[in-house]
Amino acid sequence: MPKEYIARTVFDRKHRTLALLKQDAVIGGVCFRPFDECGFLEIVFCAVASNEQVKGYGTYLMNNLKAYSTKNGCFNFFTYADNDAIGYFRKQGFTKTITLPKRATHGYIKDYDGGTQMQCVLHPGVDYLRLPQMIARQRSAVVHAIQARQTWNKTFPGLAMLETAKSVPIGNIAGVKEAGWRPSDTAPKITPAKSDKVLNTTLRQLHRDLKQHPSAWPFLAAVDVAEVRAYPAIHTASSNVLCFHVCDRAEVPYGCVSRLHADVCT
Repeated sequence: MPKEYIARTVFDRKHRTLALLKQDAVIGGVCFRPFDECGFLEIVFCAVASNEQVKGYGTYLMNNLKAYSTKNGCFNFFTYADNDAIGYFRKQGFTKTITLPKRATHGYIKDYDGGTQMQCVLHPGVDYLRLPQMIARQRSAVVHAIQARQTWNKTFPGLAMLETAKSVPIGNIAGVKEAGWRPSDTAPKITPAKSDKVLNTTLRQLHRDLKQHPSAWPFLAAVDVAEVRAYPAIHTASSNVLCFHVCDRAEVPYGCVSRLHADVCT
């Protein structure tokens, strides 16, 4: 951006700037414009000196702006981020999902070509200046809750049977059951729908293999009773197990072995 535009925006009375100082030298800052009547502010510029980046100064700067904003009753940040800054804003809680209706920001926020509009929603109960300490307390509480329910700090004897056995069932290992393991944890997870699909595919393949077998040609069509009149008296329906002539019915899946048996035997 031209230096003239940056200077004009920074010194505009409608905009405010939060500067980051290190040993009385400015190493970064964020320029923003609050829209108090609409409940949001627009971040126009946010920068940290190149030799001071990747040191946490950008997060420290944004957290101070969040604390200032929540104190003044503003809980929505908007900005247009270029491709190089999208990662930074994501780390600060910004997202491309805009929750406020477009009419709420139309005419207020500047549109920039090549930028991605992002929003950050603040929580009034969060102290952004003490965010690391709050996260540390939450992590500690979770760890203590897990430790209260686990027996991982108890030592069990080793496996003496490995000297004579090549394998040991998981349930026979001391401490496994105490840690919460159940036999169902190692059982294969097959959903009914997947199981039916596998069975249907297997049975249909078996049906095709039977029909394509070189020795199956006498049984691909029913015996013509008009030509062999004695056939019904010799072969009853119960013994006619290899005579099948039913074509594949794709719309009627094989749900069980008996369905295939019925097709083969008719």
